[in-house]
Amino acid sequence: MPPANDNPLPPTTQLASLTIRHEWEGRESEGQTIAREYDLAPARPVMEDNQTLFTIFESDGKFYLWQRIDDDVFEIACRDIREIACKISQSQFREQRTSLLPRSA
Repeated sequence: MPPANDNPLPPTTQLASLTIRHEWEGRESEGQTIAREYDLAPARPVMEDNQTLFTIFESDGKFYLWQRIDDDVFEIACRDIREIACKISQSQFREQRTSLLPRSA
C-alpha cells in the first residue's frame, strides 16, 4: 500500500502541467508504458501526489494506483472516483481496497 501522507494538501487533479502531459501523452510515454507492462488498455491520469509519488489513472473504466517508487500498479476496487478522492482527502486511503497486479511476462 502507499505510504501514509501527513501532508494536509490534497493530491492534485489539475493535470494540465507539462510534466503530466509528458508522462502520459504518446504511446512511448512513461504512463502508457507502465499501462502496457501490466496488460492494461491506454490510460489517462486522474490524480497525482508528487510527495508520495503515486498517480491514480483510469483504464477501461477501472481505476489504478501507480506507486512510482517501485513501479507497482494496484487495481482499486472502488469504481467511483469521487469516493476515492474523498477517502484520500480524509487520509483514509489505506482503507481503500486494492490488489497488486502482476506484470505481464
